[in-house]
Amino acid sequence: MNKRFKKGTSIILTGVLMCSFAGSALAVEDAQAKLPAVIDKVQTLGVSQMYGTILSMTKENDLTMLEVKFADKDDTMIFYVGEETFVVDAMTGLPMDLAGKENTTVSVYYGPAVTMSLPAQSPATAVIGNIDQDAKFPLYAKVEDVRQAANGDGIQITTNNGSRIITLPKDIAISPYLTKNIVTIDDVVKDAEVLLWYDIMTLSMPAQATADKAILLRVPESSEEIAYEPLLETAETPVNTMTITSDSVTAFINGQEIPLNHYINEQGEMMVPARTVSEALGYDVLWNEGTVILTIKDGARSATYTIGSTDYALNRMRLQLKSAPENKDGVTYVPISFIVEALETEVTIDGELLAE
Repeated sequence: MNKRFKKGTSIILTGVLMCSFAGSALAVEDAQAKLPAVIDKVQTLGVSQMYGTILSMTKENDLTMLEVKFADKDDTMIFYVGEETFVVDAMTGLPMDLAGKENTTVSVYYGPAVTMSLPAQSPATAVIGNIDQDAKFPLYAKVEDVRQAANGDGIQITTNNGSRIITLPKDIAISPYLTKNIVTIDDVVKDAEVLLWYDIMTLSMPAQATADKAILLRVPESSEEIAYEPLLETAETPVNTMTITSDSVTAFINGQEIPLNHYINEQGEMMVPARTVSEALGYDVLWNEGTVILTIKDGARSATYTIGSTDYALNRMRLQLKSAPENKDGVTYVPISFIVEALETEVTIDGELLAE
């Protein structure tokens, strides 16, 4: 893939972010945003998304500064569009010229660097324009994991902090951005950036969908040829152990004694503090708008849960338990069955080993 970053542009971006945008933009009549029928808020690690109307455009050196009004509130943001920003026509998937696009609706991905000024300012990662209300348009994503599809037809990629699995069939229409290179799903590797077109997502955790079109925006410079692992295979990992006594406020996790408040829920199942146990087992804990994603530090295992839902996820596969996570006195508790089945832990309560 062609390199499109320029050191000069990066220096300009850094300098611009250190100061407020000088002067107010010219007043432009506020056009009503023409939004898609379903607004799909996407949260990629370190990247946020907004929909809105372009109020004004200002050129400064190699940067274009867009002032965009949010579709669902009166606030605006200023986005810096440079050589490294992906600017794409939602209908064609081709690079798009922003000239003359004032008063049109765009979807902007930005961050993580955002100023504290009013309006807030940030470099734009991607700008998607020509959004038609009745047609689907692409969503930006960074590939977090790649596996061979279970049926052998293409690959499955994990995105959005582990909360989505998107299948790319082997015959998917996939094209590059700003080059004439021929690309295939074999070029979609971990940390690659993509635009994906897809319709229906499942309500499972994580959510799943099948893309019918994709654009490979960028691949990591050091990407190497990889052999995809089958989706249903999991890496061999050491067995975790957890020992609890019903009348004790401590437990032993992998031999280490830790404080552990617990209680029995209405289904008769023991509930334990999620973060305390997860971190003791070596998981990083990430909150994402009500969904919690647990990732083992070596990347071999992951699990996901949502407060109030009995649907869980284990290594990108749906798992349903009889008890849902609960919030009690500001602490999230999960059923002990989640620790056994999703976090792959041998749990012993009062000397009795729980079976999966």
